[in-house]
This record gives sequence, C-alpha cells and structure tokens, in this order.
Amino acid sequence: MPLFESLDHVFKHPWHDISQASWRKYPNPARPDVLSVDMLDRQLDPSTGVLTTKRLICMKGSGPTWLQNLMGTSLLYFVEEATVDPRKQTMVLTSKNVSFSNLLVMEETCTYTPYAENKDYTSFRQDAKVTAFPFGIKNKIETLVLDGFVKNANKGREIMEQAIARLKQEQRRVEELAEEGLANLERSLPATNINVAM
Repeated sequence: MPLFESLDHVFKHPWHDISQASWRKYPNPARPDVLSVDMLDRQLDPSTGVLTTKRLICMKGSGPTWLQNLMGTSLLYFVEEATVDPRKQTMVLTSKNVSFSNLLVMEETCTYTPYAENKDYTSFRQDAKVTAFPFGIKNKIETLVLDGFVKNANKGREIMEQAIARLKQEQRRVEELAEEGLANLERSLPATNINVAM
C-alpha cells in the first residue's frame, strides 16, 4: 500500500513572484543532489496565456548503500510537467521518477495559488505518493523515501526564498538602470520643454 504525505506552507510573497522564481531555484548549493534540470518541451497558448512545460531532472540519490546497491546506481531521473495559468493564478507542477520505476514510484504534486486570507501571499501545497514494489522491504523503502521528501521539502522552501530574493534584487537593478538611462537621456537633450517620463 503506498504512503502519502501532504505539506502546506504560505510564502509571504505574491503569486507572480513565486511563479517566476520557481524556474530559478536550481542549481543551488543547498541541494547539490540536484545535478541538472533540462527543458524538454515548452508551449504557450496565446489565447489563454497558459504555459505548459516538461523538464527532465537528474539527481544523485543519497539513500543508504543497500538501496543504491538494489538500484545499481545513485543517479535518479524525474520528469516534471508544469502548467502555469496567469489569469487564474495557478501553477501546478507534477513529477514522477522515470528511473527505477520497477522498484519504486515517487509522485509529487506542487500547487501554488494566491493565499485566501491575503492575496499578497502565496499558498503552497506539496503532495507526495510513494509506492515500492520489492516484497519484504517495501515498507522500509517507502518510509525512507517519504522521510527524505519531508527533509528536502524544507530545503526547497528555503531555496524558493533565495530565488525570490535574487529575482527582487535583479528587478531593483533593472529599475535603477532604467532611471539612470532616463536621467542620462534628459541631460543629453537640448534644453527644451520636452519632459521624458516613463
């Protein structure tokens, strides 16, 4: 019987910041086990504004030696599919392992929506389902993987906060450069009654 876990969190940032920062979480030194994130497909529906993506995530497993020996390697591959709807302000990411699925299936769904009590915040729901197949050690594997999920979920939230901070810093820098550019333009124009404004 599979094991399930659901985690809820509220980010004190608006949905549009979260939806942008989510793409910039990795690479990150806090999660050196995430080796690569590669875009496989990306489609934007011009009539709805809905973005759908598919990414391949390569990770180095950090489980016990006996589990890595059972799998034969420590490299794990996951496919993540995302749907971002800016009009409804929803972002849903689902991921599932594609390697070792004959031994273990790890499915995760992350949902970002505006927080009901404060629209300047974002509600984050993270659901995991783990199903292991080896008879006799199935429960041990499921518990081990689910414990790792909870531990990594905390790191993931910290990484999101870091990505948001970088995003906001870059936005401030762009605004500063735009203001400098306008000031330089105004100084370079001949003295007239023309006022340059954004």
